[in-house]
Amino acid sequence: MVGEGSIDNVFDFDQWIGIGKGGSFQNVVAALDKSNFSKGKESLAFDLTLQGGYEANQAFQADRQIYYLSLITEQTTKGWFTSFHYPDDLMNPSLVATAAYQDVVVDFDHPFIPSWSSEDFVIEKWRENDGAVSSISQRYHFTGREHSVGGEGNFGKNPLKKGMWYYRKVKDRTCRSFDHLDIGFGCFY
Repeated sequence: MVGEGSIDNVFDFDQWIGIGKGGSFQNVVAALDKSNFSKGKESLAFDLTLQGGYEANQAFQADRQIYYLSLITEQTTKGWFTSFHYPDDLMNPSLVATAAYQDVVVDFDHPFIPSWSSEDFVIEKWRENDGAVSSISQRYHFTGREHSVGGEGNFGKNPLKKGMWYYRKVKDRTCRSFDHLDIGFGCFY
């Protein structure tokens, strides 16, 4: 339980609230509430949203000297009578809440990004996830700007070209689903 003592030695919020404005839990919460952190664009949480990805992708472009290979993971299952995806039993417990959060009901009256509601920009295609990231967004960057795509499942079939994105769903190769942490720890080998 966090009491009145300083939390500065546990969390460093200086980038959002300024040096020395923390101290007690209550002071840090009050300062964060007034900061850019609470407005949503100064945190990893924003970077992982469609809007955050869109803004980042506008700034970046593929380097023509690099091979881009994406391994797509998922560990959710679509419900029988609904379009929602539910975390699988094998998912790391620390990812269950974020997996479920990615499947929340959205407000379609306010488009997330330009082109929303066309092609790959419909919520049903974004619900499958690995507990941390939507599976569709793991393929290649396609919000914000166009990128050259080499294709799906092309690893080892044809010579890869630099500056192009290639992707493959891990489950198609291994017949097993993986969450975000499985890949991070190399559990698919």
